Amino acid sequence: YVTPKDVKTVETSIAEVGDQGVKVPEKRDLKVTLPESDKASDYKVEVSDPEPLSAGKPDKNIITLHPLKVTGEDADPVTVTLTDKDGITTDFKVTVTEGAN
Repeated sequence: YVTPKDVKTVETSIAEVGDQGVKVPEKRDLKVTLPESDKASDYKVEVSDPEPLSAGKPDKNIITLHPLKVTGEDADPVTVTLTDKDGITTDFKVTVTEGAN
């Protein structure tokens, strides 16, 4: 899956992602910026449910997640687990909302 050129993105950094999680509209991509010294290709990206959200190709120090389907109101958010080369993990929840806002 490649992001179409006209798709806007929601951007956050690994330091800003907290317990509240992230909401991303289904028509946008979520870009998670890692510390500048890190390479996204060194990270392992795990998605608890690949149906609403899939991991994209790593680029420099940015991990891209592609929303595929709205997470239902009753459904739990998708948990994304990022593991760096030292084995340190960061978990955060992503909720996919309708539309592009």
